[in-house]
Amino acid sequence: MQILPAGVTLTRLGYPHRRRFAKQRRVPRTSSMEIPDNAAQVWATFGGRCAECSDRIIVVSPAWSLHAGALFPLSKRDQYAQQSKMSVCALVRGDHSEQGDMSKQRRSIRLLIVSFAVAVCAKEASAATYTCGNSGVANSCTPSSLQSLINSARDGDTVNIAAGTHNWTAGVPVVISKRITVSGGGHYAVDANHNDAGTWPATLTTGTSVAFVMNVTTTGSGFPRLTGISMSGSPNFTYAFNDNDAGGLFVRANSTNIASYRIDNNKFHSSSPHCGVYGNSAGLIDHNYFWADQIEGHCIYLQDWGPSGNGDEAWVRPVGFGGPDFTFIEDNTMVRPGGFVNFENSAVDAQLGAKYVFRHNYVRNGSLSMHGNSGGSWTRPPVATEVYQNTFVFESSVSWQTTMYQRAGTMLYYNNNITGYFQAWVKLWSERAAGCPNGCGNWTVCDGTHPWDGNKGGGIAGYPCLDQVGRGQTPSGIPGGGASCNYCSARNLQPQQASPTRVWGNTGTYTGGCGGTSQHGGAICNNNPTTIVDGADYVFSMDASAALPGYTPYTYPHPFQAGTSGPPPPAPPSNVRIK
Repeated sequence: MQILPAGVTLTRLGYPHRRRFAKQRRVPRTSSMEIPDNAAQVWATFGGRCAECSDRIIVVSPAWSLHAGALFPLSKRDQYAQQSKMSVCALVRGDHSEQGDMSKQRRSIRLLIVSFAVAVCAKEASAATYTCGNSGVANSCTPSSLQSLINSARDGDTVNIAAGTHNWTAGVPVVISKRITVSGGGHYAVDANHNDAGTWPATLTTGTSVAFVMNVTTTGSGFPRLTGISMSGSPNFTYAFNDNDAGGLFVRANSTNIASYRIDNNKFHSSSPHCGVYGNSAGLIDHNYFWADQIEGHCIYLQDWGPSGNGDEAWVRPVGFGGPDFTFIEDNTMVRPGGFVNFENSAVDAQLGAKYVFRHNYVRNGSLSMHGNSGGSWTRPPVATEVYQNTFVFESSVSWQTTMYQRAGTMLYYNNNITGYFQAWVKLWSERAAGCPNGCGNWTVCDGTHPWDGNKGGGIAGYPCLDQVGRGQTPSGIPGGGASCNYCSARNLQPQQASPTRVWGNTGTYTGGCGGTSQHGGAICNNNPTTIVDGADYVFSMDASAALPGYTPYTYPHPFQAGTSGPPPPAPPSNVRIK
């Protein structure tokens, strides 16, 4: 809501159907409406719908031009608002008689001065708040009761979960299908040792079940938000390429979700290896406490396969470093116990066209990963990541470990602080150049015989391999918009743009002995130095000389943290008189 100062005069101009409304309601067709100095102006933006109020309304453009719309009867408000595409409403009252001289027509039209303006305007104009369960009563908020409230809510509403511990082990997730907020009233905080110090009034015990699915399939403004909830369980995780089987974890953002989302100020505590969020659409994950009791597993797992089911659509788009087209993971704490890691202890893992920004996080005994072409069939790896201004700590000296294991795509990795027993900061690998020890699906080995590789020779005949470390946008996806890669022999995937991984300005320690070729004093562990070429496919510097020219990181904190989806709207006018 905006409160504008008094002293503004708004001149009524012609809008669609002004004459018809004026004739029906005897509203003067040309006049100025002068706001008296002793009246505050209360304006509210309602996403294209005007207030359902007991008086008349005046409509102006959402860009705050001083073109006041004609007064019109409430029975016509929805039609008028839809046709004129206006989104700002204000209550007015006064004498709108067509009779009399201009001084009469310009009688003060006082805007209602009410602190409860939203309450006066009915449900279309204001956000409603619902509560699931009774405060302090265990198990009073069930998944079905919360789902019923969500089904009744409208975009912009808030559904609260009552304080208490609620058992959600039935196995049916709650689907957030609208641009609403679901809140448990909690807040993230950590102490000086990065232990949980948050407040968590509402706790959900979820067993092995997915607790929430975020899946908004209709257009509109705003985004779904899941906030302030402590979740405790042992969620499953599966590498799979459909929403029902993939991910698992506590929260799932589906591929059909067309709205960005915010998942913030939650606590995810897992007694299993897996402790967090599966995302197949872009959003913001911030101020969460991820805590797993086991050494290995996943916390956040990201994909962006698109309609093709392979991630092709993401590879056709520009990499877009510094832009909004990423999943943003910021201001979180992620902790695991220390110990020997046999497979993976990822804070974030990604494949199938995913793009993510990982910034301002604290990670203890965890790492980041970008998968390669090991997904099977014609699936593609993740496209890109930005990793900066994080703290990584690894406490065990008995295990090899790096902060980032990059097996494909491109990356900006800078200004991170690394402490403990990491053997290297970044490890690089090309599975297809190494003979596909984990399988490469239909892509097979990068040996110079496939049209989707660069086949320029050098270290290996197929160099540069499709989607390898240091590669970016491809010229096109599937010819004719096909839904699978049955036509891969004819696909126009080359020449693929060079987009070297860049590592610069990081501080901290590493122990060496990474199991590959140690480069840059041990900061880089390169398993395929003849395929991932130093100075060509990746660039390294301790200072900022390896930085991407012209690069500026995206706005921090992310605009969603302020509750907006982008830059703020233009400021409203003040003390302006137009006649």
